[in-house]
Amino acid sequence: MDATKRLIKVTTGYSKVVLTICIAYTSSNEIVHAVRESYEEKCNPIEDQTKDVSLDLVDIEKPMYMAITLDPDIVIRMSGESRLSNFLLWQSCSS
Repeated sequence: MDATKRLIKVTTGYSKVVLTICIAYTSSNEIVHAVRESYEEKCNPIEDQTKDVSLDLVDIEKPMYMAITLDPDIVIRMSGESRLSNFLLWQSCSS
């Protein structure tokens, strides 16, 4: 926790870089959540049955947990591993 407090103190007022820290997060859960939310929004059985129910990329990206941030330019894994391990798989495809 001390490192977190120090990081906040050092970067207060700095707006050129965004640091996103994800804890207890998996991309597979995020992607499943996004697809379910998109499907439920498009396929509401109470609404008009003639409505287009095809899902587009934007439909899936809108409910993602990380939709409030830009896709990362770089992903740094602090453990020294070279794999992403189910971390930001969707967002880091072009990183």
